[in-house]
Amino acid sequence: MKFNPDCVRDILLTAEENTGYHKEMVYESPGDFSLLSKYNHDEIMYHLSQCKDSGLIDGIENIWGEFKINDLTPLGHDVIAKIREDKTWKKILKGTISSIPTLITIAAEVYSALPHN
Repeated sequence: MKFNPDCVRDILLTAEENTGYHKEMVYESPGDFSLLSKYNHDEIMYHLSQCKDSGLIDGIENIWGEFKINDLTPLGHDVIAKIREDKTWKKILKGTISSIPTLITIAAEVYSALPHN
């Protein structure tokens, strides 16, 4: 499957909004969460797995096609802080992003080049 950085961003934003202390998010289908409704189930499951394997989310895929996200990891919180703003995200997408490690690297470079108050 082709890597889709927009799907990763939407997953992280959705997880941040729907998880918390003793609050987990269970993904079953694209219609469950508005940001994810533009992707198909296989694309979301693939990118959820990529996020988990890359250490961005703490979650478990079960045999029934659901994915439970307990929370973002510290790395996941760091990444979403850098890619949250649309203006910054558009700059990040100008790079060639073929994987989560590449996304993390480019996001860090773009974010560090921006003025911060």
